[in-house]
Amino acid sequence: MPTFSLHTVIQAAPEQLSSRLSEEETVILQLDSGEYFGLDEVGALLWDRLQQPTTPADLLRAVCDTYAVDEAQAQTDLFAFLETLREAGLLQSPTPAPA
Repeated sequence: MPTFSLHTVIQAAPEQLSSRLSEEETVILQLDSGEYFGLDEVGALLWDRLQQPTTPADLLRAVCDTYAVDEAQAQTDLFAFLETLREAGLLQSPTPAPA
């Protein structure tokens, strides 16, 4: 069961460095653990969009608009990807600004 819904606001955590190596590949260094992660073309697209607050619904729409994929399978894969990022400390829910 995902720890967030399609409408949860999420973004990349600040404790990381990332670099786009090509259109098809991005690498991320999680600074706290020193662990490297490599992303393929779809992961790189998602990671780019995660640099600003967004929702899984917006990410799903971006994937379905860019690639010829089944939406149900794309959603399953997206939540698995986001859960992996969360477990690695690479994803956060931004704190709302004080009123």
